[in-house]
Amino acid sequence: MSTFNKQSSHTADGLVYIRSLMDIPFAKEIWAILQKSGGISSEDMIRATRGTFMYPFMEARYLMTDLEIAKSGADQIFELASGLTPRGIAMTASPTIMYVEFDLPDKLEEKKKIIDQLVAEGNIAPRNNLYLESGDVTDTTNFERASRHFTNRPVAVVCEGLLRYVSPTDRKALADNIHTLLKKYGGIWTTPDAEFFDPEKTPEEEKKRFEERFEKLGYDVRPNLFKDAEDAEMFFRECGFDVAKYPAISMIDKLVLPKRMGLKKEDVIRCLTNRFCFTMTVAA
Repeated sequence: MSTFNKQSSHTADGLVYIRSLMDIPFAKEIWAILQKSGGISSEDMIRATRGTFMYPFMEARYLMTDLEIAKSGADQIFELASGLTPRGIAMTASPTIMYVEFDLPDKLEEKKKIIDQLVAEGNIAPRNNLYLESGDVTDTTNFERASRHFTNRPVAVVCEGLLRYVSPTDRKALADNIHTLLKKYGGIWTTPDAEFFDPEKTPEEEKKRFEERFEKLGYDVRPNLFKDAEDAEMFFRECGFDVAKYPAISMIDKLVLPKRMGLKKEDVIRCLTNRFCFTMTVAA
């Protein structure tokens, strides 16, 4: 049974708030719409995201993902578990970009309403090159249906915040789906999602955060996580990919959140340490 379900959308609203604090196009507008429709506040979101410790990584992973898409040169983007990210809305301002967002039906219905509201408010023009596709990313039939929009040009596959909700078995199914797509069209799979948990090596403070989240939300992501970066890289290679790995700490001078929120540099460094963006291509 797939673990890609409503759990993967649980923190999507919190991410909308975090992105609104950055310099990301349309992030503030989406947060304003969400506040009006849901009656939620920034204080609610800080509590929901368990404080501000992870905010620098949330900014770094967004910027790294954008950077890898740009480096790929792909004008066809496939974002998995896209949630309420503004990336597709922003990138499809260019008519040369074709963007497909793939997520659960409820979340995509919310996204469609937000896009319609952005159009109604005059913030964006209608997006004829942005497609919203619903389904389970680990299901081959769903995946193939969602990817029917692509033509014979490279595709950049993106997932940002998905893998922690996908079991090891389903993660292999997801990787196989992506491998089949990229083998057909070329391109990259880029993700900052590789998260690590090793009972023998994980610091006690981090173990406590996982346990608190489990007690509060009723689900445990720890069985879905890699042991370490080497474990993640081995998984991607065994799935038929060549792998490049970029440390999140390399983005520290590009982040705006730490200064705006008065975060201590040592806390920012601690947040970004042992976090990476992995970018895969099909191995020859």
